[in-house]
Amino acid sequence: MTLLIGLVVLACAVWVLFDSYKKGARNPAGWAVFVAVIWFIALPYYLYKRNKLEPAEQQPAASNRWIGLVAVVVLVGGFTFNTMNKEALPACDTPEVVEVLSKLLNGMVIANPAQRPESEDFGAVRLCNATVAERIQPYRVSWYSNDKVQFIVHLE
Repeated sequence: MTLLIGLVVLACAVWVLFDSYKKGARNPAGWAVFVAVIWFIALPYYLYKRNKLEPAEQQPAASNRWIGLVAVVVLVGGFTFNTMNKEALPACDTPEVVEVLSKLLNGMVIANPAQRPESEDFGAVRLCNATVAERIQPYRVSWYSNDKVQFIVHLE
């Protein structure tokens, strides 16, 4: 869902960038960044002001458009990536997961924790395997609650 929202915001900001450039607005990159930052307010405002934009005395430089494009892509892409990483479950081999697994197994040595191939990277559950006392121990990592702050490790 986060990726979809990020793509919609990015598409709107890029459209505003090129549309305002075509209309001869004074600062197309500013409009695009404005839309990228507060999309739900800035896009309706831009649509309202779109036909009332006063053309700049001279056409903005083409570099303004490309600088704006890079700024918007970095801004929206970085925010979307950061948000997706916060929503993602910890990987099977992260220190936090290995620590919980070690406590569940009474301090036994855990080697080679890895995600099973059938497990999804951004799903609600990670299916994992680790070597414990020379045998493979399957386990899964899932969210403890819907707020996605705490995770839980289940031995299988």
